[in-house]
Amino acid sequence: MSLRCLRKISCLCFFALLAGLGVAKADGNGGETLRIGIGKEIGSLDLALSLREETYPILDLAYETLVVCDRGEIHAADDCRPGIASSWGASEDGLVWTFEIAPGHVFDSGEEVTAHAVVFTFERLRSVARGPASAIDFIDRIEAIDEDMVQFRLRHPSTLLLTWLGSPLGYILNPRIKDHFDSDDHGSRWLGRRSAGSGPYYVAMYNHGGSVVLERNPHSRSAARFDRIIVEVVKDEAVRSLKLKEGELDIAFDFTPDLLRHLQAAEDLRVLSEPSLSITLLALNTESGPMSNVLVRRAVSHAIDYDAIVREIFQGHASTMSGPLPEGMFGYRPGSGPPAYDPAFAIGVLKEAGLPRDSVITLLYTGSTQRGEATAQVLQAMLGAIGLRVRLERLTLSALIDRAGRGDYDMALAGWRAEAADPALTINFWFDPDRAGPAGNLARYNNPQVGELLQRSARTLDPDRRQELLDAVLDHVREDVPYLYLSQDDVSVVSRCELQNYKLNPRAPFRIYVETLERRKRC
Repeated sequence: MSLRCLRKISCLCFFALLAGLGVAKADGNGGETLRIGIGKEIGSLDLALSLREETYPILDLAYETLVVCDRGEIHAADDCRPGIASSWGASEDGLVWTFEIAPGHVFDSGEEVTAHAVVFTFERLRSVARGPASAIDFIDRIEAIDEDMVQFRLRHPSTLLLTWLGSPLGYILNPRIKDHFDSDDHGSRWLGRRSAGSGPYYVAMYNHGGSVVLERNPHSRSAARFDRIIVEVVKDEAVRSLKLKEGELDIAFDFTPDLLRHLQAAEDLRVLSEPSLSITLLALNTESGPMSNVLVRRAVSHAIDYDAIVREIFQGHASTMSGPLPEGMFGYRPGSGPPAYDPAFAIGVLKEAGLPRDSVITLLYTGSTQRGEATAQVLQAMLGAIGLRVRLERLTLSALIDRAGRGDYDMALAGWRAEAADPALTINFWFDPDRAGPAGNLARYNNPQVGELLQRSARTLDPDRRQELLDAVLDHVREDVPYLYLSQDDVSVVSRCELQNYKLNPRAPFRIYVETLERRKRC
C-alpha cells in the first residue's frame, strides 16, 4: 500500500472520529463570524476569466497555492515559501521545475490534493486560454511524476513561474469540477458561484452581487478562529462606515480619503494605510478614433494636471508617476514626473493634429466608487479646457470589459494592482498586442518593437540586461503615449479595534490572514 493511501486512510479515520464527536461543517447556526464589507459587486468567482480584486477576500480563503509569496512591504523582494508544495527545484537551464506535494492538504469535499490536481488546474487554464489565463503561455507542459510530485517544463526561462504559482491564478482546483463542465465552458458557469479548493474555508452561499458566505473547510488544518466569514457588498461608503461603527462589519475596504479621515477619529476603529503597487491610469484607444493620432494623445497628456488629481481627489493618499512602472517595482526608473501640465501647449498640439475643436471624445469608467466618479468628472473638465468635449459613459465593470473587447471607446479610466513587483505582471499586459482589450491591453497598443522587447525581458534572468531591455520599452511608450498614468495609489483598510493582529499587506491588500486574527471583548 502506498504512503499516500496510508495518509488518506489516516485522514478519513480522523475526520470520521471528529464527526462522531459532533464536529462537522458549520451549519449557519452559532459559532463566531467575521464580517467583511467591500464596495464593489463580486462577479464571477472563476479567476481564469477575470482577475477582479473584489473576489480576493473570498478566494484567498477558499484556495491554496503551490507556493506562498509574501510581499509584506512595498519595496521588499518577493520571497516564496512552501504552500501545497513542501519543496521545489529547477534544472540548471531553468526549463524544468519540480515540486513535491506536501501531505495534509485536503479539498473541502474530502479528497487529498495530489500532483494530478495541480496538472488539472493548469491544463484547465491553458484550455480557457483567454483573459488572465493567457499569461501562462510560457509553460510548455505540466506532468504528474507520481501522486506526490509535479513537473513544469517551460518553453523558455522565465522570471514569472514562482510568481504566477503564488498568485490567484495558481489556486489549485479539485478535479471533481469536471463533473460540471458544460460544453466548452470548462466549468466556469458552475465555478463562478462556488469554490473547489483546499483553503481553510469554502463558499457555502453566493448571493449574486450581494454577499458570499464562507464556512470552515472541515478538512483544513488552519488555525483560523472563525467558523464562518461573510463578505458583504455595501456600495454606499457612508452605509459601510456606519455598519463598521455599529459593529455590523469587522473589516471594510474602499473608502475615500475624506471618509478615512473621519473614521480615524473614531475610538473603536483602526485605519491602516500604506503605499502600494496600485495604479490609476487612462487608456487611450490607439487603434481607432481620435486617439489613434499620437499628436492627440500627446495633447491630452499635457492637458491633465496630475498634481491636482493627487492633491484634490486622492488627498495625499497617492503620488504622481514618471512612467508606467510604479516605485517599488523592478525596472522602476525615477524621472522628472508626469507630462507637464500646459493647456496652451496642448491646444497647439491639437491644432497641429488637425482635430476640430469641440470634437466629442468618449470616456468609459465604472463609477463603482466615488473616487472614480470624481476622477472622470475632473478629466472631463480638464480636457474641455483645451476644446475637447468629453462624453462620460458610466458602465458596470462587465459592460466596460465588453466595450473594451470590441474597441468601442476613445478613453477608458481603469485601475491596476500588480500582485508582485515583477514588471511583466504590469507592462507585459498593457503593451502586448495579443492581449488587446479586456486581457490587459486596454489601449489596444501595437508596436512590434515593444512586443519583442517585452518578450525578451520576461525571459532574461540577468537583472542588468533585463533593466536595459525595460529601459528601451519605457523610451518607446513615452513617445507613443498609449496610457496616461494618473497616480500610484495608497491602499487602506478599516477594522474594528477589538479585532487584534490585523495586518495590511500593501502588495495584496485584500489578503486577510485569518490565522492571526483574534477578537477581544474590548479594544
